[in-house]
Amino acid sequence: MTLQDPCPDVNFSLKANPFSDSTYVLRDPEIGLPWVINGLVENLPIVDCGAMKVTFFNDDVGQTLLDITIFEDASNNFKVKYNEDVLVKGTYPLTYQVEYVNYGTIFQVQTVPFTVTIIDPCDEPVSVTPAALTGQEYTITQASFDYQTPVYTADPVWCAITYDYSIATPAGDAALTFDPVTRTFSFSQDTDLSLSGATFTDYTITVTGQAGNITPVQGQESFSLRLKNPCIDPTYVTIAQVPLVNQAYDLYDFDPTGL
Repeated sequence: MTLQDPCPDVNFSLKANPFSDSTYVLRDPEIGLPWVINGLVENLPIVDCGAMKVTFFNDDVGQTLLDITIFEDASNNFKVKYNEDVLVKGTYPLTYQVEYVNYGTIFQVQTVPFTVTIIDPCDEPVSVTPAALTGQEYTITQASFDYQTPVYTADPVWCAITYDYSIATPAGDAALTFDPVTRTFSFSQDTDLSLSGATFTDYTITVTGQAGNITPVQGQESFSLRLKNPCIDPTYVTIAQVPLVNQAYDLYDFDPTGL
């Protein structure tokens, strides 16, 4: 009597793909997609041909291997791993193969893929919250000084913010410069008293913070810049006193020297 292993001639089929499309947001906790073998296969042979294994891969022409920095093909739990890298955002069609561990030639490939989409929350952030700004005073001819505005807060907090400003009365630009990288205003003006008027002039400056790679959101806050006239401030203007010499004048004489 000859005993023959029936397993090389058996077959099985796959159930409908149980994995739903998923979205992973960068910096969120990992996503787990648990599975059990009986939830994937059906029409198994009566004979027990041993353990079965599941292999996940990209649903592309070459059925290429998964990027292990993004996915983990863990036992009974396919995972989208924690990630912060904006370069991995995109859409990943995935599928899987089920085979017998001891009979690798007996396998089935799922023909209906599922999709994992990885998104960067900074593409469409929730908001930018401005910080309180402090009013500034500058007297024409004063030595220049800087004012660094506080950092605004994005939601999510790690989203980059770019800064810009506007001034309600553009003439005031002649007394300042702004560095958007350091959020720093520099105030300086040596000659133009028209900017201050006879006493002072207030200028409203609005600082805008913007975040969002695709759909930007903004936050704005304003402060007042008061440009002051130095001619009425004894700190900046003094009148030098010159001693006067007593003079005598005789009628009908020529003009005395020194008058």
